[in-house]
Amino acid sequence: MDADSIGRIFACAIGTLSWRPLILTHNDADGLSAGALPARALMRAGRPPDLRVLGRGESPWSGAMAAELAAQSPGGLVVADLGLRRRRCGRTPRRW
Repeated sequence: MDADSIGRIFACAIGTLSWRPLILTHNDADGLSAGALPARALMRAGRPPDLRVLGRGESPWSGAMAAELAAQSPGGLVVADLGLRRRRCGRTPRRW
C-alpha cells in the first residue's frame, strides 16, 4: 500500500472520531512516539485528543482499564503500540 492510500485511510478514520478522542499508548520510547504521531494529526484535524500513557504492569485489556475508559466516555479511541488481541466473540477485527 502506498503512502497516499494510507493517508486517505487515516483521514477517513480521523473523520469518524468525535470531539476529544483518547489515545492509549505505552510508556516506552516507541510507545510515546506512536502516541505523539496521531496526537499531532488529530490536533491538526481540529480534534485535540486526550492521552493516556500506560505504565509498567498496566494492561490495556484489563477490567480496570475498561472501567476507566467507560468512565471517560471518549469521542473515539486510538490504540498505539499496545499489541492486538482477538475479540472474544470470535469476530475478526475490521480491516480497512
